[in-house]
Amino acid sequence: MMTPRRRPLKTLIRCVVAVIAFVAPVTAAQQAGKPTPPRRVTTDHLQIATYASHDAVAPGEPFSIVFDIRPRERMHVYAPGADGYRIITVALARNPVLVTQPLQYPASEIYFFEPLNERVPVFQKPFRLTQPLAVSAAPAQRDAVAALDAVTIKGTLEYQACDDRICFAPTSVPVSYTIRIRPPDAARAGGA
Repeated sequence: MMTPRRRPLKTLIRCVVAVIAFVAPVTAAQQAGKPTPPRRVTTDHLQIATYASHDAVAPGEPFSIVFDIRPRERMHVYAPGADGYRIITVALARNPVLVTQPLQYPASEIYFFEPLNERVPVFQKPFRLTQPLAVSAAPAQRDAVAALDAVTIKGTLEYQACDDRICFAPTSVPVSYTIRIRPPDAARAGGA
């Protein structure tokens, strides 16, 4: 049988545990950052919404630049494997504090261009390109990264669009993102 004095203490402990369990995921989510507001660009061929997956990252924490792309009616852009054509891609300006991974493409579809009796991989429905990145956690970059509050990522989305009759001049859409840099968390800093 419990004494009356212990019951309030036990209740208090349960309340504290419940509050910690409720607040801890929110704090972790806040530390992970949130997406940057999307920047919308419309060209003669595409509607583009682009954003960074995180507005703040710690060194070594992966994040991505995302391009949600909607080709206009009867338009397509070329996908990887379209030999002899300009494939849609992302070209980032070199930045020594960034680590980049290969651009991620979705599955494409085969387009039959009847005048040339040619079949090529294209994107003609809405699709997403994802550029994985991280702020370097390498020892050689540690001082350079520590001196920064944020990193600016600049580049271009490059493509050539075609409709069912003609191909248009290649297009480059400039993009820029600023991502805040958080200090590494204590667990990672101690092990690095």
